[in-house]
Amino acid sequence: MLEYEKKVILTKEEYECILLNVMNESKGTEQENYYYDTDDPKMSRSNVTYRIRKKGNKYCATVKKHNYDGKECSLESSHEVLEAGRYFPNRDGAEMLELKGKLCTQRREMCLSEEIKIFLDMNLYLDCVDYELEIEYPKDKEQRATEVLLEIAEIIAGNGLIKSSSGFIERIGKGKRKSERFFARLSEISDNKTTSALDDKFKICDDLESDREEDDGSCRSLKNCGCEKGVCYKLLAYEEELKEIENSSKNKGNNPNGG
Repeated sequence: MLEYEKKVILTKEEYECILLNVMNESKGTEQENYYYDTDDPKMSRSNVTYRIRKKGNKYCATVKKHNYDGKECSLESSHEVLEAGRYFPNRDGAEMLELKGKLCTQRREMCLSEEIKIFLDMNLYLDCVDYELEIEYPKDKEQRATEVLLEIAEIIAGNGLIKSSSGFIERIGKGKRKSERFFARLSEISDNKTTSALDDKFKICDDLESDREEDDGSCRSLKNCGCEKGVCYKLLAYEEELKEIENSSKNKGNNPNGG
């Protein structure tokens, strides 16, 4: 199925303005998006999203290929599953895709017609909150979808939150999609953990450096760590561990498929 969407990332103030002035009578729903990928993440970097979405008591597995027929078009294939398990289902013979985390969406939905829908989302994931406006439309209704966004932009401008509606329209499609934002945040957390681990190891080694050896080459920590003269096994163990972390960090930075 081909899906055409126009999306704009919102500020919290813009979100609240649209909620109050446009979507105040809209239907509210909650959904959970479970994302799957390799450790790289290879699929997300290839503009393909593997997702299981939970709405109510139902789970739906979806493969979504982005930028299929232009930036605002994606190709989707979906089927119902029993749950969001550890691995993405039904990939016989393909590389296993593991669950990487969850993004929760509080969504407001309004149908302007059978063809055009407005979605207003607040997304919560990995200690982040962001806001998004989405217009879903058939290919032959793109002009009407743009007009709807312009009408909403004029309401936001009328409330003094943006200088002009044209600037808002220029933001269409400029932000990252949900799955991209999720994996970008996941990579950021991973990088921060590596940096924190390196900082901890450097501190340990700095503390041990003063105990490394006396003028005659013997270890000052001899009584505490069982070292022989001139060799501190406790310090060597920490240094080996530090090298492993440094090498892992370098390899990640040099890997073209890395996050």
